[in-house]
Amino acid sequence: MPIFDQNFYNNKAPKNDISQEKSDKIWLKNYNSLVNFIKKFGHQKFPVQKTSPNYCAEFKLLSSWAYLQRKEYKMGTLEDWKYDLLVKVNFIFNPDDTYWNNRFEELIQFKKEFGHCNVPYRYKKNPELSSWVSNQRTYFAKLSDERIKMLNEIGFKWKFMYKKKNIEFDWQIKDDSDETEFEENIVY
Repeated sequence: MPIFDQNFYNNKAPKNDISQEKSDKIWLKNYNSLVNFIKKFGHQKFPVQKTSPNYCAEFKLLSSWAYLQRKEYKMGTLEDWKYDLLVKVNFIFNPDDTYWNNRFEELIQFKKEFGHCNVPYRYKKNPELSSWVSNQRTYFAKLSDERIKMLNEIGFKWKFMYKKKNIEFDWQIKDDSDETEFEENIVY
């Protein structure tokens, strides 16, 4: 991953007044901090909680800086030369898309393993996926047409009925061992 190159800056950055130059130098300092963070940790999830492993006050500032870059990008005010540098380090401009796409890929893997997309409510093997699947159903109206189409294409069921304790469910978990089995009880 490239650390800031002064020649790149000299060729790309606009030649404005002194305050702009100072602002650009601060931006580049933060950019280099981002590059170093990615080199050291291999990701862009900044530990901002004091109880988090590897917490450092500098990372909280870096997280705020990254948020501002995303905001400027969404507003269309992020300068081209800054955008180009961020792209070089695979900066995540929309973490929500990344999270959604990662969970979607996990759902595809789940379907390959079990033959359906009915992730149990309390799926011990992957609680994040369980929560995500539930949220897709809960917030259906807020999902983009593209995401709905992607879920439909893999056979995602939007409504379930379950049988358990006088409540109707579509599946039950049998936990006879460490392995989770699914028993389909489809109710129409």
